[in-house]
Amino acid sequence: MRSNPYKIKARRSGDSIVGDVFYNKELIISQEYDSDYSATVDGKDYSGVKAVTQDLTFISKTYGFEVGGRSYLPFVSKEEEESGPEEEDFIEKQKKLFLESGKIGISIPGLDRDEILEKLASLDPQIKKIINTIQAGIEKRVKRGDITEEEAEEIVAEEVEKTIEAFKKNFETIVEEKIAEINQNWTVFKESIESIPSDVKAAITNLTLPPTVSVPPAAPNPVWAINLIKQTKNSLIRTLSVAVAAFALVLKNANQIKFEIPDFILDTFDKIKVAFTVINTIPV
Repeated sequence: MRSNPYKIKARRSGDSIVGDVFYNKELIISQEYDSDYSATVDGKDYSGVKAVTQDLTFISKTYGFEVGGRSYLPFVSKEEEESGPEEEDFIEKQKKLFLESGKIGISIPGLDRDEILEKLASLDPQIKKIINTIQAGIEKRVKRGDITEEEAEEIVAEEVEKTIEAFKKNFETIVEEKIAEINQNWTVFKESIESIPSDVKAAITNLTLPPTVSVPPAAPNPVWAINLIKQTKNSLIRTLSVAVAAFALVLKNANQIKFEIPDFILDTFDKIKVAFTVINTIPV
């Protein structure tokens, strides 16, 4: 079995969390995070110390670290390398179907994958640390006279671009999945909320209708109407509950990818209050 040279330790220190990265038992970097730091790794959500540990572990397996001008390559176990091709066929197929399902519903304006990846890269604390490390290492080479200022600028620009592109590539699938989930749940919410007023109107109308068409016309049947309207009201409440849950998932997934939901969509949540009021007008 191939030995992993990396060891990640995360600990609380005052009002922050410190993540230590060891390579062959040597401490190569210590990074400070906010005490409420959260991260999504391989589709799972983490917070606090566990989020820092998972984040640094993910980085150690994907694009490694650049410290003091020295590169520490990513580590992938032999088992992971061997299992990759075997899993790839069905996983890729299922991912493709999932992403396609997200395109069937109503899309939220501005929910663009490339723009979100750019924003995530610009906000990621690890990316900032790596860029600072790259710049510090290049500055030392300039001071030693190994390269000129012009050469240093080119090297930094190239290395920064590589770092950002590596980050975007690794998070591309996650962002695409989050976008699909947002669009799916936005569709459920919007269609559920908009259907409630017309369903309530139809239910109230049914109160005055007989259970069957007869000759001569039958009189309204109060018992039949009340039972029907109770069923309808319960169904509408369930529809509303689904809508609330769907909107909560829209907010959760948007927050995870740092996407600012347009105000006109946030304002639609007010329709839930209206929907509750409308449903309560059903006289049962």
